[in-house]
Amino acid sequence: MTRILLTILASILACSALYAKDGAPESLTALYQTKGVAESFKVGGEWFPFPAYSDRQAWDRLLNDEMKRRFVNKAEKYLKYKWQHIPASTFVSLNTTGDKQAMRTIELKNREAIIYLMMGELAEGEGRFLMDIADGLWFYGTSYHWSHSNQTYGQLPRYEMEKIGLGNVRLGATIPIVWHFFHEEIDKIDPSISESVQDAVKRIIIDPALQGYGTDEFKWMGSIGDRLNNWNPWCNHGCLLAILLMEKDQKRLDAAVRASIESVDKYLAAYPQDGACDEGATYWGQSIGRFCEYLQLLSDASRGAFKIGSNPHFQAMAAYKSRVYAGINSDTGKSMWANFADGNATGGENPMMLYTVGNLFDSRELKNMAIYMSFKAPYKSVPYPSLFSDEGYRQLEIVRHYKEFCREADKYNQRLKEGADPKVLMEELRASVPDASWYPVSQQAFLRTRDSWFVGAKAGNNGETHGHNDVGSFVLYVDKIPFLVDPGVGTYVKDTFGENRYKIWTMISEWHNCPSPNGVAQKDGSQYAASYSSFEVVKKNYVMKSEFAAAYPEEASLVSYTRTLSLKDSGMGSSLTVLDEYELNGRVAGDEVHFITPGKVKSVAEGMLAIELGGKVLKMKYPETMTPEIETMKIEDKQLVRHWGESLYAIRLRSSSQAPLKGSYSFVFSL
Repeated sequence: MTRILLTILASILACSALYAKDGAPESLTALYQTKGVAESFKVGGEWFPFPAYSDRQAWDRLLNDEMKRRFVNKAEKYLKYKWQHIPASTFVSLNTTGDKQAMRTIELKNREAIIYLMMGELAEGEGRFLMDIADGLWFYGTSYHWSHSNQTYGQLPRYEMEKIGLGNVRLGATIPIVWHFFHEEIDKIDPSISESVQDAVKRIIIDPALQGYGTDEFKWMGSIGDRLNNWNPWCNHGCLLAILLMEKDQKRLDAAVRASIESVDKYLAAYPQDGACDEGATYWGQSIGRFCEYLQLLSDASRGAFKIGSNPHFQAMAAYKSRVYAGINSDTGKSMWANFADGNATGGENPMMLYTVGNLFDSRELKNMAIYMSFKAPYKSVPYPSLFSDEGYRQLEIVRHYKEFCREADKYNQRLKEGADPKVLMEELRASVPDASWYPVSQQAFLRTRDSWFVGAKAGNNGETHGHNDVGSFVLYVDKIPFLVDPGVGTYVKDTFGENRYKIWTMISEWHNCPSPNGVAQKDGSQYAASYSSFEVVKKNYVMKSEFAAAYPEEASLVSYTRTLSLKDSGMGSSLTVLDEYELNGRVAGDEVHFITPGKVKSVAEGMLAIELGGKVLKMKYPETMTPEIETMKIEDKQLVRHWGESLYAIRLRSSSQAPLKGSYSFVFSL
C-alpha cells in the first residue's frame, strides 16, 4: 500500500517539479544557456564519441570477438550490393493504391546495406567492404532526394523542394556517420564521392533545416502552433546530428543548435507533464526513445557540458514504457501492452533501446525490463538481444551498451544453470514496478494485482496524437492473457491519416471497451473528452472514476455518463467491476455497452457469459435487463492477424429502448 501511495504522490510531484522556483518551466533552452554550454558545441566532428576507423585498438576494445563475427557475417551478405532506385510508380503508390510500404521496403534495404557494411568494416578493419561503402555513399550523394512518400503526400519530390521528414532524417542519422568514419579512406578512391555526400547532406538536410527553423516550413518544428508528436524529436535529432558532423561554419552550427533546442522545447511543452505517451505504448520508442537519443546527442556533442541531470519530467516519460507493460504471455511468448491509440497489444521494444534509456537516466526499472523482455520460451536462458539496427546512430548506441547488457544477462544465465526457477527470476526483474501507476494529466491508470491481473484504463480525449475514439476504454489481462482488448491499428495506408481515418473499424468506439448511450458512438476531436477523472485506493480496491458524457455528440442526449472501474486485489481471486451510471435528456434507442475480446464467448446462465482463452475462463456477470449479442470481426489485415489471429469478437450488451432516462449498469469480471 505504501508503494502505491508513493507512486501516486510521485506522479503529482513529477508534474509540479517541472517548474523552477520563479514559476517558469524548466527547459532545454535554459540548460543550453547555462554558462559554458553553448560554447562547447564545435564544428569539425571531433566530439563524436566513437573511435576513428583507423584506431584499431579502440575498436578491439569496444567490440568483442562475437560482436565482430556477427557484424562481419552480416556485412558479407551485402558485398556487391545493387543499390536500388525507387521507381515513380512505387513512390506514388501512396496515392494510387494507398500503400505506404512499397517504397519503404526498398529504402530500408538500401539503408540497412550501408549500415551493415559500415559495421562490418569497423569490426574487421581490413578494407574489404570499403568499395561497397563507396558505392553506397556515391548512390546517396548523387540522389537528388531522400524523401518518403508521406513527406510529399504521395507526389514525386522535386529537386528544389526537399522537405525534411522521417525518410531523410533516418538517413541524416546514418549517412553523415558513414562519411565521418570513412571519408579519408574513400578520398583515396576518388574525392568526388565525399564531395557528393557533403553537397547532398547540405542540400537535403542542413540548408532546409536552417531555413525552416522559426518559419512555417515544417510543421514538426513547432513554429506554427501545430500539435507536436514523435516527428519533432526524431527529425530534430537527425538534422542536428548531420549538422554537428558536417557543418563547417561555426555561426551556422550555433544557430542550428539553438533553434533545434528551442524546437524540442515546444515538443516538451506540449507533452503531458505526468510523462504519459498519448501516442500509445508502441510509439514510446519513436517519441520518448528519439527524445532520449536527442538528449544523448546534446551531451556527447558538448563533451558533457550539456548535463541531462535528474529532471523528473524526463524520468517519468522514460518510466512510462515499463508501467504500460503487462509482461510476457508464457504460452505465446509475446509481450503484452496496454495499447491505446495507434499502439499494438503484442510485440516488443528492442531490449537494447530500453537498456540505453535506462542507462541515460540510471533507471534500474528499465534496465531490468530490458533483461526481462529478453527471456524466451522455454525460459531456460536469457538470449542476447539483437545487435543490429536500421539506423546509423541507433546502431552505435547498441554497440555502446551491448557488452554491459550481456554481462548482466549472463548473471541470470548463471542462476538458471544453477537451477533457479525462471518464473521467480522474471518476477524479481519486475518487482520494482508499482502496483498502481496513475497519470492525472493524461487520465491513465495501470494497475496490477498480486495474482497477475493487469488493467490499463484511460479517459482523456478523442483528439490525442495518433488517437482513437476511446474515452473511458480499458484493457484487462489475467496472467498475461488478453481477455478484454484494444484492437490497435492495422497496416498504415493512405486512409490511416486521411479524412476517412474514423471510418476504419479499429478507430471507432464501438470496437473499444466503451459504451454507446442511446445507441450513439463517440466522435473524434479533442472537444470530445472526459470532463474529469480520478483515482484512489480504497480497501485494496483500485478505483478509477471518469465522467465522459462530453465524448459524445448532442444526439446522444446525455446529461452525464460516469464509469467507475474497481479492481479488487485480494491476492487470491481478484475481480474487476465496471459500473456505468448515466442520465439522459431523452431516449431514442436502447443503450449499448461494448467489450472486445479475442476469446470464445459463451452464455452459461442468465446474466452470465464466459470468455475462454489461453486455458482460462473469465466469467462476466451483466445486468439481466440487457441482452447480449456477439459480433465477429474477420481480420484480413496482416498486422492485426499477427496480434489477434483471424478474428476478434465484440460483446454487445443492449438495453431496452424503454430503459429509464437515469440508471446504471454493472459488469463484474472474475475467474
